[in-house]
Amino acid sequence: MKNKYIIVNKEDRYNPLRLIDTNNNSGILCFDTEKEAATFLERKYNSIDFCIMAEEDWTNTMQRIVQCKLPKDLVEFTNEVSFSSREKRDTNINGFVLPISVANNEEYISRLEERLNAFQQEIAAKPCFKEVGLDGEVNKNCNLICLALAELMAGDEKLGDAWVAELLKGYEGNKFVISCLDESYAFRGLSPYELLHSPNIEPEHYDEMCKYDLSFYRARVVEKEVSLSEIVDIISLPFSKRSLSGNLRFSVQGEICLYLGVTSYVCAHECQWDDNDETKALYVSAFKCNDKGKKLKILNLAISEPLINGIGHVNTSYHKILQHEMIKVFPLVIATSFTVDHGDENRQKIEYLLSQSIIRVMKQSGVEGVAYLSRRGEDDFQYPIGVNLAIPMNDVCEGKEYSDLYGCFTCTKPVSLLGINIDSNANKRSYINQFYPNTKILYKGENVLYKNNCFSKLDDYLINQNFCEFMRLVQQ
Repeated sequence: MKNKYIIVNKEDRYNPLRLIDTNNNSGILCFDTEKEAATFLERKYNSIDFCIMAEEDWTNTMQRIVQCKLPKDLVEFTNEVSFSSREKRDTNINGFVLPISVANNEEYISRLEERLNAFQQEIAAKPCFKEVGLDGEVNKNCNLICLALAELMAGDEKLGDAWVAELLKGYEGNKFVISCLDESYAFRGLSPYELLHSPNIEPEHYDEMCKYDLSFYRARVVEKEVSLSEIVDIISLPFSKRSLSGNLRFSVQGEICLYLGVTSYVCAHECQWDDNDETKALYVSAFKCNDKGKKLKILNLAISEPLINGIGHVNTSYHKILQHEMIKVFPLVIATSFTVDHGDENRQKIEYLLSQSIIRVMKQSGVEGVAYLSRRGEDDFQYPIGVNLAIPMNDVCEGKEYSDLYGCFTCTKPVSLLGINIDSNANKRSYINQFYPNTKILYKGENVLYKNNCFSKLDDYLINQNFCEFMRLVQQ
């Protein structure tokens, strides 16, 4: 098996560096190459205090420390038992950092096939997964993805969609993957899942996380001389202008989809906003769900390797079941997390075929929207600030310019990032600022606390503005 690399503190090599989330779940950080570990270390920590070790070397070192305290006749027995026990307990998956960037369509196909094969091998190599038949489930889902993509690339949308529908059907009943918006892990973390709560965190904290209003945002980049002042300027296109809709990740050209992000920061990234371009202006509005919107069924694709490993590190039956459910859906997350760095806008964007198929068939599984991590982030450590939400507006037609789904939200008028005086002492705070105050982002080449960034302040500013019912405005 290919060796992995870990990061350890020079003063305490017993405990490798772990990823620990807000709910106190953790998992050892492993990297495919020493270079990847060094890059992460340089970007996140003071490299003077840490060193990089091959995982096998670290394991052998720890084992020698233990053995030196044992009688010689127990050393061989300890070797056998510790290796067997370690293998059976190993629930980490490693080497599947997302998103993945490729140069062209051909590389997307080959790289996707390689990643899916590697993931199947990773699961099959773990005794704890194999003994419960998880390898078979993963193989089945990977095969369905490959079958669907082959048909979609060949132009047989009907058959390709049928394979994707069968894939989604396997996730029905899994509340972590398909849930109402207000209880989705993508937006509220583990707070709706009482059995996953950490004993080290007060129950009142989780209660507040469950009850606090979620915050969403939507942005547009326009020429600097253009002014956006009305809600109609910021929402998705009306039916009569659907021809202006582009070919996007979760919507095909000519179809309308509402895209939202949990921060103005991720919205700016999705719009490819360049704050050094003095000819452009960024406008942002805030969105909130009403009682109807909270009940929208959402497919959660905001799943990452660190999350899977963090959940698996906690040794309870419920955590194990949840980790297994995440692993089943992760091949679909991999397949829809590619970026093709090709400048030709006229090329067939085959990396969108599977995600667009999801949008067409998800209603069969009762799903009304998709939560996913931005592909424009540097890596999958961007949770929670890099989560997006896509909701297709399929009920529009002649004489019905806007979807009834807008009746699920209230929103603010758009404001320009550079055209307002942001009050840092806002009365209300966005959901991310309230519960994830220590999240860091990469901004202008530096890792900074999000709460100190201009986008964080814009989030709070918008949350304190007047929220309007868009459908009521349209009907006036």
